[in-house]
Amino acid sequence: MSRWRHRWADREYVPRPKLRKLSAERRAEVLEQLSQGIADSPVLSALGWTVHARRGRFYIEEDGEVVGRITPTGRNALLLEVEGRSSWNEEAKDPSAAALLEHMASDAEGTFHGLGPLDAVLREHGTERLEMVSTGGPNDWWYLDLAPADGTATVVEVLYHAFGVPIPVIAEPRGWWECHRTPSIVEHRPDAVFVDFEQMSAYGNRFGGRCLYAQRGGDWDAYTIKPNQAASIDTALAWLEKRDWRAW
Repeated sequence: MSRWRHRWADREYVPRPKLRKLSAERRAEVLEQLSQGIADSPVLSALGWTVHARRGRFYIEEDGEVVGRITPTGRNALLLEVEGRSSWNEEAKDPSAAALLEHMASDAEGTFHGLGPLDAVLREHGTERLEMVSTGGPNDWWYLDLAPADGTATVVEVLYHAFGVPIPVIAEPRGWWECHRTPSIVEHRPDAVFVDFEQMSAYGNRFGGRCLYAQRGGDWDAYTIKPNQAASIDTALAWLEKRDWRAW
């Protein structure tokens, strides 16, 4: 036996949960709960999420791309999964489809979008922009008329409320969010915000990249910037202009 096979020989095999067939009434109920959950979420509705029932499962999609699926398993159980490199991975389990959708809406790491803190604020106070003030560093922002709960506002809240960046634009770059990179603002001005997306490797090394959120012709967009051109907003803008505004 090879060393590779020997390594796995003693591991207990955990079978994947079997798909449970739902009645037509229960399937319609789950679909309604998921659709209503998307409609109730300012972030998910702005991202244009939709839900479709196929082959006994419920697939949540954005622009035709699957962001997660919900599988009926066991007795009244629903399993939320995300697609990995070679298989589907369990994310959460609950009898309630609404609870699983809420789990997706509140995501703050990037598994689904990373805009959970913004979703919570918009649910409580509405989608109108709230006035914010900066108290020093580029990441030190507070709501002017709201009592601080957990310290300064998150980057996604600042992008939306302080600068007016639309939700779909904030959700870019998707690849970096999905890798659970942590955003921080490194420089800003009224028409541009430079955000560093940083991640810690398994060996303790930090790496990442910078995304420039910038207004062009009155509209906001997100541009990933080549590392050697990411020293400042001015450097990044000059580089983008030379490339006819094509991101890295």
